[in-house]
Amino acid sequence: MANNTEITNALGLVLYTADLAPVVFENGPDSKAKPRFICTHEVVSRTNPGLRRGGVVQTGIWYVKVVTDRSIFATQASNLAEQVAALYPFGDVINLSSSVLRVSMEPVPKTPIPSDAAWSVPVSVHYIVTGR
Repeated sequence: MANNTEITNALGLVLYTADLAPVVFENGPDSKAKPRFICTHEVVSRTNPGLRRGGVVQTGIWYVKVVTDRSIFATQASNLAEQVAALYPFGDVINLSSSVLRVSMEPVPKTPIPSDAAWSVPVSVHYIVTGR
């Protein structure tokens, strides 16, 4: 089964290759560049009986927070979030070393959230990892 680093690298590579903005990981060095993407992922319980069907199934959510300058309208953040969502279409398959990651729900950008210095738009990508 895939480990957290392999999943993060595979999902991050899709975003990095698109070259829309700098990619920052939540546990890595921060960038103050705007726009930028702040990425993390959360593994959903692997032991939940509702998620297991005759084999090992791993599910999770890949979070991408689109951050843009507050002095610009939220439209820029929303447009970038739409582009990020388009990179992970429902049913998309990413091959990992010993398993396959599939996007299990259509990603939908959320409502822009203002802060003192930035607009943030979260995008959630739900995935499932199974054996080949």
